[in-house]
Amino acid sequence: MQVFLKFHFNFLIFAIIFVINDYVKSEAEIQSVPAWKLYSNPQYDPPWCPFINFRLIGMAKDNGTKTWLGGICYKQDNIALYDIFFKMSPNGITWDTQGDDWKLQEDNLTSLWLTESGIENDEHAKFWWTFRHMEHNPIIQNEWPDHLKNQLKSALEICWWAGLRLGNWHKYQKALQSYIASGTNAHILLGGTLGERVPEELADISIESVCHLYIYEYVEPLNTHEQPIFVFGYNSPFADFYNRSEIVFCPDICSEIPWLSSTWQTFNYSTMGIMFCCTVDQVKRTHLHLNVNEINVVEKYVVGLK
Repeated sequence: MQVFLKFHFNFLIFAIIFVINDYVKSEAEIQSVPAWKLYSNPQYDPPWCPFINFRLIGMAKDNGTKTWLGGICYKQDNIALYDIFFKMSPNGITWDTQGDDWKLQEDNLTSLWLTESGIENDEHAKFWWTFRHMEHNPIIQNEWPDHLKNQLKSALEICWWAGLRLGNWHKYQKALQSYIASGTNAHILLGGTLGERVPEELADISIESVCHLYIYEYVEPLNTHEQPIFVFGYNSPFADFYNRSEIVFCPDICSEIPWLSSTWQTFNYSTMGIMFCCTVDQVKRTHLHLNVNEINVVEKYVVGLK
């Protein structure tokens, strides 16, 4: 019995030491992760976002140099995210541009829209929020490492319908990641939100001012002859209120895109989120509230990278 107790006590001491060491190691690893923050820089004035609403995702290194991963555009009146812009290569997200006039922003561009929109104090709105399975979640789902998404989580959040986010959008993002990782070229990605139209029966619900009807991503390969495309997801559980032609506003080319060949078949299932693909010219011919300058963002914004 004494031998057993001695063994048990020694094992307990070892376990405690192991847990403490593991905790210290984890704390050290967390501290070693670069601190990505939001910056402004007068050198970067993109045509697709007013400068006052634009921030860079950057990191200051110990030697004083700075790198950045992309840009974020916010809707000024309720601090909701409109667009996010970054580059992704076969090795993951990448961007390394020096800035001479970086100014760190205070952490005031966080996901305040959930409370500022009145949802927290409106029982009717909260009921519909829950009933519709809406949630605030980062617009970046699969492309970025978890530590980066966790550091910038509040700054990246938008209003999602869970059916789309966990359904067809998730499938699309996995296909996109696999396609880029298996190739040799980097891609420019511009993602954002668009539209606010809802069924008339729900028009009085206040959350519609911040829950956009579409999530989209602009995908442009660099150093290749492949054409850029727009991919849209219908961010609402009420697709059945409409004919497909009222939701899909362009000739859908998803079935023509090789890297979506095993993915697009479920894009018509409303329970997983309606999704469709458009050419740039098709989007230009629509009457969307999408600044046409966004479509030409690559030529104007990444001069010298091609």
